[in-house]
Amino acid sequence: MQDQQWVPALSKLFLTIAAAFAEAERDRIRERVAQVKRDKEGALEGIPEQQAAIAAPGSCGPAGAPLRTIQAAPEAELGARVSLDALARVVREAAA
Repeated sequence: MQDQQWVPALSKLFLTIAAAFAEAERDRIRERVAQVKRDKEGALEGIPEQQAAIAAPGSCGPAGAPLRTIQAAPEAELGARVSLDALARVVREAAA
């Protein structure tokens, strides 16, 4: 019976330590994001291979083609995988 009286105290200790690690990690992430924003002034740089694949002529593929079909063309030609979100944006902009 005496062993069970320590369970709540050990649980509380474990949760306190885990919360401290989580808070420290949040602080580190916040500091890294702030540092990147200071260094780059908030601008993100693209990956050159992906930028070339998106800008390549014909990267939008045939009209009405599924995005996965369009995604395969730049990957095969240029060796760069382009996200479906980026392709969707390019297709929307090309249609406008």
